Amino acid sequence: MSEENLERLAVVQERHSEDLQLLVETFRKRNAELRKDRFSYQSALFTVWELLLQEVEVDSQVHGDIARSLNRKLGTVLLEKTFHRKIQSRKVFLHRESLEAILSKAEELLLKCQKDYLNAYEKVIASDGQDHLQEYYESHNNYVQQLHASNGMLKQYQSEILPSLLEELKEVYIGISDIITNSVEETTDLIANKVREQGNHYQTISNACKSVNASVDLASFIKALNPEKAPSGWRLHTFASPALMNETSIVPSATMDSMHNASLMLQNEIVIDSRNARLSYTKKAETFRQEMHTLEVKRQQLEEALDSLLKLQQRSLNTNLMNKTNELQEEISSKRFDLYVTGIHLAAVKSQNDLYLSKQREISGENGLGLQRERKSSTGSTVSIKMKWLKAFKSLNIKGATPNYD
Repeated sequence: MSEENLERLAVVQERHSEDLQLLVETFRKRNAELRKDRFSYQSALFTVWELLLQEVEVDSQVHGDIARSLNRKLGTVLLEKTFHRKIQSRKVFLHRESLEAILSKAEELLLKCQKDYLNAYEKVIASDGQDHLQEYYESHNNYVQQLHASNGMLKQYQSEILPSLLEELKEVYIGISDIITNSVEETTDLIANKVREQGNHYQTISNACKSVNASVDLASFIKALNPEKAPSGWRLHTFASPALMNETSIVPSATMDSMHNASLMLQNEIVIDSRNARLSYTKKAETFRQEMHTLEVKRQQLEEALDSLLKLQQRSLNTNLMNKTNELQEEISSKRFDLYVTGIHLAAVKSQNDLYLSKQREISGENGLGLQRERKSSTGSTVSIKMKWLKAFKSLNIKGATPNYD
């Protein structure tokens, strides 16, 4: 029974070894295809993957060695070394059965002699004479002889033969036990050495995994892409005046036509009609403020919802609720996209609002400067009027003080 189990175990190990080798070959083909498609750069992650594949390949060889060891040192060896012990064990039980059969026959003979002895005794008592006395003596001697013979056989069997049989069985057991333990010890020592080497190799892979720096791998990948030579997908736009798009249309002269063209060359700023500047600016500014407030509130709500979903997903991961985790990932990706769109729209509105804010500061500055000039002009005119009246009064006083000699 043990040999059959060991053979099955060896077959399982051999099949596992073959499956691992086939798996490694498949992964190596895919890695070769992936290596052709990707850029050549230093990646700690791919290095760890290669180490793992190498170790799995070594494992397949280890399982093959274990299978061969189980066949050689346990399966075949046990069968050969323990076969004679099986014969010996079987013979011991057969001998015991045969000896007990002999004892049973002796027991039956003793009972027969005892019965004959009892019948002879009854005949002597019944005849009350010397007729059956000789027969009685003979039956007595037969009974006594068989009694001693049976007892001698029983003593011999119980004191010497049965202990010898048990000792022989003990020898069989010890012999088989030594054979099995020695074979198992050799096999397990081999497996232990293989597993120890395997553990050291996997510890090396574990250390390599701890040393993987995803940021460094990503930087190496980006460097291999050579982004400086790659064309830029999106660029910032520059202001282009229609008056400058066709330079031949502008002739440098002092004519009214050239002055009119020069007045149409506007800058990268908002132009507000002076007649309704304040009304137009106020409406636009209020519209932008309301839109910015709406988008900021929406962005805050999206950020809070995204944070809640991420926490819920982490709890699902910790409790191994993978289906729930996958469902949450769909919602998380959707919320992130909405957050990106909201951020883009908010950036557009802020940029437009900054145009009007800069125009507001410009208009406020011009109004303040004009008011200051008006105040200075008013102050100067007031002073000049006072001086004129003062001179007039002085001239009157001088004329009134001149004596009249007529």
